[in-house]
Amino acid sequence: MNLLFTKRRLTLFLMFSLSTFLIGCAATQVALEKKDLKVQTKMSKSIFLDLDNQIETSAFIQVKNTSDKDIDLTNALKQAVRKQGYTLVESAKEAAYIYQCNILYV
Repeated sequence: MNLLFTKRRLTLFLMFSLSTFLIGCAATQVALEKKDLKVQTKMSKSIFLDLDNQIETSAFIQVKNTSDKDIDLTNALKQAVRKQGYTLVESAKEAAYIYQCNILYV
């Protein structure tokens, strides 16, 4: 019984070692193939609003940060919008203008 237990442990150890080796080789191959991978991020085109016929001045601001840096521009953006004469609201349904910003790269 002791010999059977040892053979089973040895078999499991060899299977684990082989699978780890094969997975490591596959990961190394992918890393070597993709070592010069260049990612170019592009945002959509800007939208310019016609402010000459502006009747309602309520605005909703939503800022997302998808960069790898910890940065918060929400308060600065709210102050800039308030200086332009807009009233900030808490819901997008109540707003005449919706500002949605995404910080992609810093």
